[in-house]
Parts: sequence; structure tokens; C-alpha cells
Amino acid sequence: MPTVTRREFLNSPKAPLPVSQLVKEAALTPAAVQQADGDNNGRIEGRAELGALWDAGISKGDTFERTQVVKPAFSFAQPVASPEARRLAAVDHAAMVAAVPASYPKIRATLEAEGKLSMQPQCRSFFVPAQTQPARGMVMLLHGFSAGTWQYEEYAQRFAKQGYDVYVPRLEGHGHARADGTGDVSKIPSSEEAGRWSTYSASLADQVKGAKVPVHVVGLSGGGAVAMNLAARFPGAITSSTLIDPFLGPANEQAKTVFRITDVLDRFTFGQGSRVLGLLPSPFKTAKRDLQTWGREGHFDFNAGHLSALSEFGASSVAAIENSGTRSAPMQVITTAAENVVDRERIARSVRAAGGLARNGFFDFPADAKAPHAMVSRREMAAAGHDPAIADRVFDMIFRFVDDGKPTQGPPTDYGR
Repeated sequence: MPTVTRREFLNSPKAPLPVSQLVKEAALTPAAVQQADGDNNGRIEGRAELGALWDAGISKGDTFERTQVVKPAFSFAQPVASPEARRLAAVDHAAMVAAVPASYPKIRATLEAEGKLSMQPQCRSFFVPAQTQPARGMVMLLHGFSAGTWQYEEYAQRFAKQGYDVYVPRLEGHGHARADGTGDVSKIPSSEEAGRWSTYSASLADQVKGAKVPVHVVGLSGGGAVAMNLAARFPGAITSSTLIDPFLGPANEQAKTVFRITDVLDRFTFGQGSRVLGLLPSPFKTAKRDLQTWGREGHFDFNAGHLSALSEFGASSVAAIENSGTRSAPMQVITTAAENVVDRERIARSVRAAGGLARNGFFDFPADAKAPHAMVSRREMAAAGHDPAIADRVFDMIFRFVDDGKPTQGPPTDYGR
């Protein structure tokens, strides 16, 4: 079979280039360049995709041969234009479950059980197998509090194309739907149920226990709190954790004061004092606004009691990191100074306790970058008026940490030192 060097392979085309022409120009047989992207209409869109195509193969000496290419068992539909119907079509659940490799029996069982529940379509857990086998690893993507798994539709496909199995579970209590299809917040842990978050973290570790490949966790906001908890409590099951603006507690001083007062009340009322938080509305209004403006699925009518439970879990996760120290899995932290949502001091304490910048990454977007708190979905960012390119930059940092273990630092900051 004709062979070609990587340099020749990358320099041969003028993108966009039909695969058939690439075969001719690079002197490769069709079998040598089986298309890894099943939905790109047989075209290679530039050097980045060529590099991914090469990297998905096996380089033997100075030549290129392809590994087995696995076509996706399902794909996500694009959202329609109508503001009232901007929701993705539900995937074929049975096909998705069947695509889960046999090496993840507990993930398959979890997805099968979830298929029997009444859920919001964009908020169901899902699994995307690596498009080249054997998989190089597994990436678990944890969405933000009150949002849904839809936040990672783009990242999941990108990781799968790079040879990673991708598991996107819904957060504890999230995604449930009422009879009319709207979100049901009654299942989300409230102030007296913070322990459910720790149980959920343990269940995720159990689902990937015994995996034959490295398991990397990525979490946004509330999902970032879970990712840090996993890094602290289950480093044997987790290879690395990336925390994207993790919600370990609120930045809002008024909310901190209310939570402290209810903690004191709980000591004298056997845990009943914090129940009053369930009567207080959430201080965050963006979820409801986004639902009204572009059809965001998830939950907008959560209350202060739900946030209190997550904040308590965040505090316990900080304590877990402080107890585990450098025994914890390495972490890459990505934060933004443009938003005042999360308790940044708790984040800094956690990084310092885990060995600081000597073994962890800490990247803080400066305020003038205008990176939002939710910075992983191009669709969400564009709809909210943010630059979607920030999501690409975040992905690049995550992928670098997952793929070669190299953390990203900067801009200069005292956090984590």
C-alpha cells in the first residue's frame, strides 16, 4: 500500500477537499483514509481535521495507516429556528444504549433505567462511543446546575472524533419532566438533602470502576463541584478532573450570610431550620431568561434551598480535597473574572491543598475576555450574546490536559499558589 509522511499528508490538500481527491493527491488507497467524520459529506475541512484524521490512525515509523473507524450509532439533530421549539430531537435511546461498550456494564444499566423515566429530551444522560477503536480513554462530562446534558452535545462529538468514549450523565435530580413536559425541580436535592450529592458522586465512581482505559472527568459549575469531589475521594478510579468555574459556594455575600444563619438554626432544630430556604426564590435569573429567549431546557424555578444543598456539598468537597492533598487526582481549573457567581476563595483553597500549581492547572480568564460562567456550549453562548470562540478555547485547554496531562496556567494569578 502506498504510504505518506505526516508532513506530506497535511501539506497535500487545499481545503475543503473531497476525500477522493485527497486519496489521489496523497497517493493513498481509499482504505488508508476512511473518513472519521460520518456527517461531513465526504469532505475534509482543513488542516485541523486532517491532523485529527492522522492522529486517529496508527503511525508506524514514518508512515500512516488507519485504525478501525466506528460510525456513530446516532446523531443529534440541529435545533429548529422557532423560539418555541428550539429543542433537539430526542435520540434513539435504544440505539444509544446498545452502542455502549460491554466494558461499561453499569453505565449501560444506568442508561437503560433512565429510559423508563419521564425526562426533558435535552436533559437525558447519553453516551457517545469513540469513533476510532480501541478507545484512547473515557471522558465524563458533567453539566451545570439547573441546566442539562445538552451543554455538552458539541464537546461530546469532538472528544469522540479524537478517539475517546464519552459519557454525559445528568446531575442528581436533574432532567425530570412534569406531565406537560416542563422541568420538575422537586427531584433536585434541597437544603436538608445535601448528602445526596455525595452519594451521586460515589455512584459515578462506581459506574466507571474497573474501566480498562483512563477516565477523565470534566465538570461545569455544579458539575465542577462533583468533578472535584471525585478527584478527592476516588483518585483510584479517576485519572484527572477539569473544573470549569466550579460552584463550591456562592460569591454573593448575602447568600453566604443566609446559608450561615440557617446552618446555625439547624443545630438547634435538628436540621429543620434550613427548610425555610425552600421558600426563597433563586437569586439567579438567567436560567428563566434563557428559557424564554432561546428555548433552553433544564430548570429555572429552583430555589435557595437547592442552592444551599449544592453549597454544602461544595464545602464538603473542599474539605475532602484538604484531607486527600496530593493523593487527589490532578486538576485543571478554569475560571472567569467576568462573572461573580462562584466562591473563588474556596476554589483557590482547593488548588493549594491539592499541591498547588506544581501539579494542577489554573487558568483565570481576565474580565476583559468577557468569558461567561457557562463557557462550554457554542449554542448557549451565541444565544446569550457571548463569543462562541471562548468555548473552543476552553475545549483546547481541556483536551490538552486530558490527552497529554499538561495543565494550562495563566494569566498570572495568586490563585492556587
